[in-house]
Amino acid sequence: MLWAAPLLALLTIPVMAILGIDPSAHPQQVAYLYGMSLLGTWATLVPNKVLESRRIDGVGRRLISLATGLTLGIVGTVLAHNLQLGWGLQRAFFQEPQNLEPVYFAALYTITAGWFGLATRDRKARFRILPVLWTGALSTALIPFWPFDRPDGIAIAALIATAVQVVSPWNEAASLYAKYVRDSKKQKRTAIV
Repeated sequence: MLWAAPLLALLTIPVMAILGIDPSAHPQQVAYLYGMSLLGTWATLVPNKVLESRRIDGVGRRLISLATGLTLGIVGTVLAHNLQLGWGLQRAFFQEPQNLEPVYFAALYTITAGWFGLATRDRKARFRILPVLWTGALSTALIPFWPFDRPDGIAIAALIATAVQVVSPWNEAASLYAKYVRDSKKQKRTAIV
């Protein structure tokens, strides 16, 4: 989990270039991007590791993810207010969008179920690009709930999805065993039918 900090520091550099952030002119925007990515990664890793060995149904997992995303959004709103980002508010969808950040992160975490599949020890591979692209598509669909006129929410979501995969432990033997168990269950179901 501690490896998320240096990893996100490195990943933030190309994202700053993509978003057009000048770190010498707007260090508060760099701090917000890095801080929200790091907090979001930790907010994803902690519940997933605590719940990894417990059996929780999809509804329970999504409710936990909703609470996690809502908390991250509230922290993001406070952080944005205290850093005085200097971004304009987007008014294309709502007249008063300044407090929509909790809604954005709550919806993102709920839809992705807190990126549970990206943090499990027995996932298919250490890193896959498809979940990052899927997260980017979902965060783009949620852009009406992003309060600012610049799409930093998409970058934060993609950074979280990337960092969670890289930082979360992965075990090839556990991955192969999980694949074996899934295949065995499929064979039993087809044999019964």
